[in-house]
Amino acid sequence: MIIYSIISLMDLRGRIENTREENRDKRIAAAEMEVYNAELEYKIDNHNDPAVISDIARSDLGLVLSDEMVFYDGVGDQEVTE
Repeated sequence: MIIYSIISLMDLRGRIENTREENRDKRIAAAEMEVYNAELEYKIDNHNDPAVISDIARSDLGLVLSDEMVFYDGVGDQEVTE
């Protein structure tokens, strides 16, 4: 009976630790989502601002101005705009 209790206690400790890790991971994900939502709200609230429009065109749509040149560095998807 004591051995069973010890094994059960160890199992519960493992479950508690796993639950704590999952909770931490979900809190981190929720914080990241709050930042993302705040960025979207800013874009919505300032949708007529030329700087916001330019940022959306560049970062979300990959657009550049007609007089700009795009250089790819050959490593990953990084690009340099001048």
